Amino acid sequence: MTSVEAEFDRAVAPALADLGRTHPGLVRFVRVDEGHPRAWVLNPDDTGMGLTLDDGRTGTDAVHWVTEQLQEAVIEALWGAGKSAVWPVCPLHPNGHPLSAVVAQAHVVWQCPVVKERVCEVGALGIDE
Repeated sequence: MTSVEAEFDRAVAPALADLGRTHPGLVRFVRVDEGHPRAWVLNPDDTGMGLTLDDGRTGTDAVHWVTEQLQEAVIEALWGAGKSAVWPVCPLHPNGHPLSAVVAQAHVVWQCPVVKERVCEVGALGIDE
């Protein structure tokens, strides 16, 4: 496994954990061993979206980059399944808008985009803090 592949796996793990707790079974995550994309997020009909990680992105930057891509793929999958296309749901404004993944103090967090209030760290969605 190359260092980019290892960084990708580390970067995608928090958002995949959030997805698993909030919408288990919504999509299939299929890892690609090399090249671009690094993984596919597939809907039940095998359509989906590829996730990438550019060489040079590491740490918090990598987590943020991959989280935003996964969020887009999940929103598309929800819409395609005829469900509310909001993920993750903002607990401050249910049915209003999704949370935004932002970098705050060297961590990637889910934040309400309206009032800029931090909800939790990416990877801790649905876990009592």
